[in-house]
Amino acid sequence: MESTFIEDALIQSESAHVDIIMRQPLPQMTLLQGTIGPVAALQRTEVPMWLAILLRRQQRCTVLIPSWLSKDTIKGWISDERRRTDSLTPLPWHWYSIGLVLLKEARPDFAESPLELQALLAELHDLRGAKTRAGLSSLDGVYLNLTGLAHLEIASLKPILAPAMKKLSNISSTN
Repeated sequence: MESTFIEDALIQSESAHVDIIMRQPLPQMTLLQGTIGPVAALQRTEVPMWLAILLRRQQRCTVLIPSWLSKDTIKGWISDERRRTDSLTPLPWHWYSIGLVLLKEARPDFAESPLELQALLAELHDLRGAKTRAGLSSLDGVYLNLTGLAHLEIASLKPILAPAMKKLSNISSTN
């Protein structure tokens, strides 16, 4: 069941928008989220990540990597995460899933080493995961603070938290 929540979170993150530069003209397209185009060759445009990936696989565009997906930014987040003892660093809602997908699908479009970025994302993910697990020890069955957690992080906790919160609530109500 846990993988279903994570897979759903990854699919939802593909609706996030990214910028691309078309290598060839793109005719107007009507999507569920709205209309895109027409877009001329070498023109910058914003599209859902799923479309950017499709166009990238067809070698029809270059994906412009988000500015936050850089070594300096991620290292700064890691430092900030280590400094904060009682909270998580606020990050983009789909930071981890967008990073993973773009590192897989748009690898040639990165100016920096994809392997280094992947290692830094994994380090940040592990650090935040450890802090989150440590914070779970303070569950009281009434309130759970999820401030700072990103979409995929919440999705990975959902299968554990829902039954745990219900049990804690039942214990609290019997006292």
